[in-house]
Amino acid sequence: MLPSRHPLGGSPGASPSPMIFQVNAAAWMGEIRMWDGELIPIVALSLVFGIPVVSVVAHYACQAWRAWLQLSLKREMVAHGYSAQEIVEVLGAKTGGAWQSEPPATRS
Repeated sequence: MLPSRHPLGGSPGASPSPMIFQVNAAAWMGEIRMWDGELIPIVALSLVFGIPVVSVVAHYACQAWRAWLQLSLKREMVAHGYSAQEIVEVLGAKTGGAWQSEPPATRS
């Protein structure tokens, strides 16, 4: 019959080996280090999925910021008494002609 062994190593009445104490102390202090075999896939997956997510969030944040700026410009122009046609002309000039407006009337 085989002698029973303690799960931490050694016989049931003996103290755990120093190696196990070091591993448990490192785990308790938060000093467990990953070896490269585990770290490389984690970094690769975070880059593969992280970069597109960050770029999509940044794109929509930029669109929201531009819309907020445009709205604040419209409110300021209305507060200063500009007409709707003048606001459309200014916004068309600012955004590179994205707003469709009639050409300004020429005075004779």
